[in-house]
Amino acid sequence: MEFPEELVTSFEDHLLWHDGVYSANDIYITKDEDRVISYCKSEAVEDDGTVTPIESINMSEIITGKCIAKIAANNPTISIAPHRNGCNERSSVSCTPPEALKDITAVLYDEDRNERYTGNKHDLVRVWSNSSGFIFGKL
Repeated sequence: MEFPEELVTSFEDHLLWHDGVYSANDIYITKDEDRVISYCKSEAVEDDGTVTPIESINMSEIITGKCIAKIAANNPTISIAPHRNGCNERSSVSCTPPEALKDITAVLYDEDRNERYTGNKHDLVRVWSNSSGFIFGKL
């Protein structure tokens, strides 16, 4: 089924669409239909003209477009907690925040636990949670 492309809101600091490609897997709309959690790509242009891609996960109010929280690859305060395999073993999968936010193919939000789940094209799933040492900070 095809849906007409129609702008229903705009967001204050990011575009929901990126690279001209839209996927329903890149967004999550809350049960109350008042917020959207989305994976977005943007670019930062340095003074010397260097263009750096910046991936982020944004939580925005749908009606106002106001960004109320963000996980951004260029945020120096983000830290990635070590993974655990089973009970006592640490996983060999380790990465930096920019690597963790690269090539996201799916976003899910658990409203009860306030956790974001992302999956990427390398079949890795990450949990972004306040309890695991990451804070999905309010802006």
